[in-house]
Amino acid sequence: ELHRMGKMTKSGFVKQEDVKFEDFMDTTFGEIYK
Repeated sequence: ELHRMGKMTKSGFVKQEDVKFEDFMDTTFGEIYK
């Protein structure tokens, strides 16, 4: 979902630390934790 939204790099390994917390919370999975 984050990749589709353009919030992640286009290639390579992505660590969880590379994803902004606010971007995660804006996903459908993150909505559960609001």
